[in-house]
Amino acid sequence: MNELQAKKVLIVDDMADVRGMLRSTMINCGTAAVDMAGSVPDAMRRLSAREYDIILCDYNLGNSRNGQQFLEDLRRNQRIPLSTVFFMVTAERVYEYVVAAAELAPDDYLIKPFTAETLRLRLLSALDKKSVFDTVYSQIWQQNFDEAIAGCERIVANPATSKYTIDALRLKAELCMTAGRLAESQAIFEQVLAQRAVPWANLGLSRILMATSDFAAAEQILADTLAANRNFIGAYDLLANVQCSMGKLDEAQKTLMNAVERSPRIVSRQRRLGELATRNGDMGTAETAFRTAIDCDQNNISFSGEDYASLIRIHLAKGDIQGATITYSKMMQSTMRGDNGRERELVAGIVSSLIKAAEGKRDESKAQLNVALAALQDPDVSLSDELTLDLAHACYLNGEVKKAEEFIRALVRNKPDAAALKVQVSIVMGRGPHAAEAVKVIAATVDECAKINNQGVQMVQAGDVEGAMNLFIQAADSMEKNTTVLLNAIRAMTLFLDKNGWDDELGQKARDFLGRVYKAEPYHPKYAPAANFLRETAKRFGVS
Repeated sequence: MNELQAKKVLIVDDMADVRGMLRSTMINCGTAAVDMAGSVPDAMRRLSAREYDIILCDYNLGNSRNGQQFLEDLRRNQRIPLSTVFFMVTAERVYEYVVAAAELAPDDYLIKPFTAETLRLRLLSALDKKSVFDTVYSQIWQQNFDEAIAGCERIVANPATSKYTIDALRLKAELCMTAGRLAESQAIFEQVLAQRAVPWANLGLSRILMATSDFAAAEQILADTLAANRNFIGAYDLLANVQCSMGKLDEAQKTLMNAVERSPRIVSRQRRLGELATRNGDMGTAETAFRTAIDCDQNNISFSGEDYASLIRIHLAKGDIQGATITYSKMMQSTMRGDNGRERELVAGIVSSLIKAAEGKRDESKAQLNVALAALQDPDVSLSDELTLDLAHACYLNGEVKKAEEFIRALVRNKPDAAALKVQVSIVMGRGPHAAEAVKVIAATVDECAKINNQGVQMVQAGDVEGAMNLFIQAADSMEKNTTVLLNAIRAMTLFLDKNGWDDELGQKARDFLGRVYKAEPYHPKYAPAANFLRETAKRFGVS
């Protein structure tokens, strides 16, 4: 039986003759269902309509896009299942650079030219590996991390799958981190590093050190990793995060600048550099970073106005109304495609309101603010922290003080880091009277959140675990991303379960809250202890 016959294949290449050649090659391998895409947006449309078993993607896709960016977007946004085989097709002259710079590696690389037999054998090998990990991938997709870890252990213990031992150990270590089993994860990374210096193990160990707030040790490991391999891009991003946690913002910016020098086409990194440079007052670097992010993202199928808004914010901070107007016009021209109509209205309304206010056109500014507020009623539309502050600023400028304060309070309730928010306010609103008003609202709301947390903790200490649990659960309903409230709620729920016996509904709520913490701050130092306490409590009552 031909194992490739029933597989669904997508070929992504910007050159029609190459797409045709690859399609003929796949047909010669026995595959009948072969679709082709000439661009990233075309590929995304096809992926939205159909699930593929195999993707063959050229590295150079034209229009400032490359296959590595495409792969990272697919993996990070879970647009394809882990079981999908992704092959990167590249020329020999760029292969070494592509491999060195890759943060999320494809399943394999194909160096042109290659024969149909070479492709067939490599695909069969990749599919064999996918089949070995199939159960593990399924558990990961369902977020059953403990079961996925057990699956990795079975692969390691099975002599028939010994060639995948390192892959299974790496995946197990990453899953242990996700599940809060940091000691097990650390032991695996140290076991691998004891045999040889492996960059991914250094990164994993650094993440564990970050989770336990040992930032100095993490910084040293990452610096040593980069000294050995300057093109290991993932280490730059993690090092910048460590340096930010240590308050070394200037060094973090330099680290990211080194990263974008080597790998400039990743939108998220350019955006992070722009934000950090803005925070450091380096408007020139910030402007360049956001312009590059816009350039890199211009061919994406989905619209995001964040980078345009950030660039407009910089223009207005410099008093460059003309520059802001030109950028706004480009934003509107670039967003005529896609189906994010309400998101476009929201972002456009906010930034246009700010521009009109800067021009002294109060009536037009108010009208654009109303457009934004109407778009925000759509439950599928959401705002970043920066755009929320932009909207609050527009409200202040148009005399809508209560609305401005509501937006700021909602932001603080979900992110009660007063120092960071005050920095963001100074970036968005400058140092005028509205910024001072916003800072007062931030301080008052932080105090409100602190009182709720303190009240709940005191109730636990007094033995009223159920009362504390109900208080924190209610608070979490309006503070969905507030990790402090979520973690306190998880602890109170777990204490209640430990004392009164397991309840499936309450246990699931605690797990859901853990998922929200992980999504917001995957390396929060209190995440692992909370996850461990809940897991051990469940085990005590025979619940897996």
